[in-house]
Amino acid sequence: MIDKNFSTELIEMIDDELYVSHRIIAEHTDNLPKSVLDLITRNIDDFEEFGVLRFKIAAVSEDKLKENPDSKPLKIYYLNEPQTTLLLTFMRNNEVVKKFKIRLVKDFYRMRELLKNSSTQKQTPIFDTSSFSSEKLLDVQKTLLGLETAIKILKVSEASKLLMTETIYRELGIKTDFLPKYSDEKHTYSLTHLLKKFGSKLSAKKVNQKLLEIGILEIKTRKSHKKEKTYQMFLELEFNNIDENNKYETIREFKSLTEKGLKFGKNLINLNNELQTQPHYYESSFTELLSLI
Repeated sequence: MIDKNFSTELIEMIDDELYVSHRIIAEHTDNLPKSVLDLITRNIDDFEEFGVLRFKIAAVSEDKLKENPDSKPLKIYYLNEPQTTLLLTFMRNNEVVKKFKIRLVKDFYRMRELLKNSSTQKQTPIFDTSSFSSEKLLDVQKTLLGLETAIKILKVSEASKLLMTETIYRELGIKTDFLPKYSDEKHTYSLTHLLKKFGSKLSAKKVNQKLLEIGILEIKTRKSHKKEKTYQMFLELEFNNIDENNKYETIREFKSLTEKGLKFGKNLINLNNELQTQPHYYESSFTELLSLI
């Protein structure tokens, strides 16, 4: 079982060990996942000199089955640090692979430091609940559950997840120094900025409408609070059965990238409201996005 408490964009923790999936390696070295899978399979004995080669079988999504009823479940290999290093030595050492190696070294180092710190923190609770009343402890549990639910619903970027988590943890008095940093996330820009940069004559309004039609964007809604805009808005609706007519004025709509759309960008948290996102797009794939319109 993968522990999501310790992960970066590249590395995951499985049973207290650090691993990288072959699909992540393929994505960041500009290779097809099948090509990397074949490379591992051909050299499997070499990889197993550095430990058992772990894998899991990923079920085929309903959308994939609709496209191709003969689609089979996917095998995803998870490589430890020596196995990952070995795999990269089998690849052509071009500029993309070199940059990925450097990034992996940094991530593995960061994750080992986090694990070292966490083992120390296991002896000392992140925050002391001994003085909490049962009502206070229940409030904390509801808040953390609300945070987890909000992250899933909003499909936010890794950086935004970190921002939301840090905000809530500080409010609850939980330490945040063990949280990873995502300074190496790909940079994104607003739709208006990229349309102007690429010299497109299309308006942002027209492009957004088309992106909604083809499933890159979707419309989400949130409640507009009369006074302040915080996570409490979400939590009260979910857990306390507040009378919405008395507590909230209007329903506000906002655009969000779908699972399909996350190929072209990421959902950033709106600075004015933590429960609202705004889509930003990768410059590197913006030409491909425009070709779909």
